[in-house]
Amino acid sequence: MVIRSSDVDLGFLKELSSLGGESVGICIQCGTCTATCPLSNAMKGFPRKTIRHVQLGLRDRALGDIDMWLCASCRTCNASCPRGASPGEVMSALTRYASAQYSPLGLGRWLLRLELSSYLMLGLIVAVILVAIGLVANPQPGSMDLQGFLPFKYIDLAGVVVGLMVLAGLAVGGWKMWKATQNDVAIKFAGHMLPAAIKAAFKTIIEEMILQKSLRRCESNIYGAASHLLLVIGFVGAALTTTIIFVTAPNAGPPPLLSPLKVLGNASAVLMIAGSAMMLGSRFTKRGKEYRYYFYDWLFLALVLSSSLTGLLTEALRLYGVSASGYVVYSLHLVLITLMLVLAPYTKFVHAFYRLIASWVGSIKGWKEVPERYLEV
Repeated sequence: MVIRSSDVDLGFLKELSSLGGESVGICIQCGTCTATCPLSNAMKGFPRKTIRHVQLGLRDRALGDIDMWLCASCRTCNASCPRGASPGEVMSALTRYASAQYSPLGLGRWLLRLELSSYLMLGLIVAVILVAIGLVANPQPGSMDLQGFLPFKYIDLAGVVVGLMVLAGLAVGGWKMWKATQNDVAIKFAGHMLPAAIKAAFKTIIEEMILQKSLRRCESNIYGAASHLLLVIGFVGAALTTTIIFVTAPNAGPPPLLSPLKVLGNASAVLMIAGSAMMLGSRFTKRGKEYRYYFYDWLFLALVLSSSLTGLLTEALRLYGVSASGYVVYSLHLVLITLMLVLAPYTKFVHAFYRLIASWVGSIKGWKEVPERYLEV
């Protein structure tokens, strides 16, 4: 490996250390982490190769290593390291750093540095504003009138704007991630390869999103595979419910409690609560030398859990006619779900998106039917 002085970023190692990768300095490149990694057969030299890039300050090469996104965070490497280093923590620090670098307008780098109090203050301010608007618009006591509190047309309009913001953020981040990882594998598509690429994309979605194939290969992360699956199913169900209501009856109000759409929406909320609670619980119980987490890692899950809980609580208060506290809870629900969606491209959520891209590219690298002249590995 030829290294030029221009390839070395002197500030890269320092910044990565501040994100949890400080143990990289005691790694002696013995390769034990690679020998014990359950996924190392599919990723040559992982994580040893990536850690070496970090040690040398080779920022672009480290970011260009697509294998870091395939890491299942099982921390098997941490337990086996004879030096007491934490390769798994280095991988987590690197993905935090990378996702912040890929984010549009540097928002990810800014959010990565914020503390819990900043988010709580922002949410409180918006919630107070919504509550004030609702009390002025609908001051009469009695049963809850969500349409009178805040007309659904405004919520739908905000939903469209937020949705476009999320898609734009994911598109920009995905493109930056794709460009960065072309140092690892340059793929030249020919016209006849498109069907195979589409087939591989569907296969990746089924195996990694639905079946959680990679996570299930890590014996210490079976619990994580189950929680991820619950969260994915819940998200898909909630998105489907919202889309159908938006298209078919945008201003009709909440559907009846026992209608298929309402049942699907409530069941999806329960699954999201279960999945996010399991993942947060796992982070609480596994905190320590081998498992370290930052607020950045908790934020999205906390927003999922709190927005789902406030959504179900709003429904319960509406059915019981408790308007006084119902509007407050509903306001908090709107704030939390907005923050969850707006911040999605800049929080831990985006890791799942990059993981899908990495898994898809990884499957392309393994295509036997692809002529060698179309791949430069």
